[in-house]
Amino acid sequence: VITDGFFWGTYPQLEMLLRNHMREYYELSVTKCQSKHQQEFNNTLTIEIREEASRLGWSFASNFNNKVLRDRIRCFFKTHIQNAKK
Repeated sequence: VITDGFFWGTYPQLEMLLRNHMREYYELSVTKCQSKHQQEFNNTLTIEIREEASRLGWSFASNFNNKVLRDRIRCFFKTHIQNAKK
């Protein structure tokens, strides 16, 4: 069970899924920040993460709703983009 406060590195397949979308996230954050397109991207990626976790036999804790997961995904991308700018 994946609980709030987990590290993406503990789940390398999920981390790789995010890394594979890094360029698209960056492009959206630069060109369409807070747009409907970016919201759709975030929602779709949240579903993909849940589906991949389920496929691998993992589940998220019951209090780990989509809003919490979307926030964790955004934090992952923001951290990597900020680090790349340094």
